[in-house]
Amino acid sequence: MRQVLDNWNGSITIGGSKISNLRFADDTTTLIAASQEGLVALLNILEQHSAAYGLGINYNKTKVMIVDREHDNHREIKSIGRCEVVQSFVYLGSLIDNSGSCENRIRRRIQQARVTMTKFTKIWRDHKITKATKMLLIQSLVFSIFLYASETWTVKKADRARIDAFEMWTWRRMLRVSYTAHRT
Repeated sequence: MRQVLDNWNGSITIGGSKISNLRFADDTTTLIAASQEGLVALLNILEQHSAAYGLGINYNKTKVMIVDREHDNHREIKSIGRCEVVQSFVYLGSLIDNSGSCENRIRRRIQQARVTMTKFTKIWRDHKITKATKMLLIQSLVFSIFLYASETWTVKKADRARIDAFEMWTWRRMLRVSYTAHRT
């Protein structure tokens, strides 16, 4: 992998550094190219070098996402080489999309946490469980799902309002306070 990627000239420049790939701890590598032709050439070279070691690229799992500054995300391109072009994908539980915005990630996390919150309806209604215990359950079970990978979010004003609304919904649901009740 290093033989192919370290000598690749079709990389992009970010902050004065040339970047052609991002490597992760598992078997995932993100390849970066400045053009469609460059990406196809990089995939071909990578496939040739991998074959020398008895390895191959799983094209069923390999996806291409086009991101550009003009937000002209090339929706007419359906595939590059043997790879499917996608507008978004889920990686390690986080939604990655080509808009560069975190809005969809935040919405997805809120939805997952809401599902978890509703699964515990019996617990929220149980009068034998103390309020302190219920609060601990929310913090450990619901908020942990919501906040997963939140350190990577770029939060805008509308996102902040959405997060605050979700938090308020969570506490009101636990306390069984209707959304029409004007309590603070």
